[in-house]
Amino acid sequence: PAGRNRSLVTWRARITPSTGLFLDSLVVSITSPRSDAEIRYTTERNAAPSLQSPVYTGPFILKKTS
Repeated sequence: PAGRNRSLVTWRARITPSTGLFLDSLVVSITSPRSDAEIRYTTERNAAPSLQSPVYTGPFILKKTS
């Protein structure tokens, strides 16, 4: 086949911190049990990440509650 067939496979990722309130900002980290995982994320409430969602490359900062 010419090209790689991409599909969305989900694994339970760990988000740290898992919940909480904050005043100014909060550093969020996401890890996967698989070292070869491509982690995609969304900050939209009740939305699942898709292949169009940003790829997680390292901890990021939330400036408001999501």
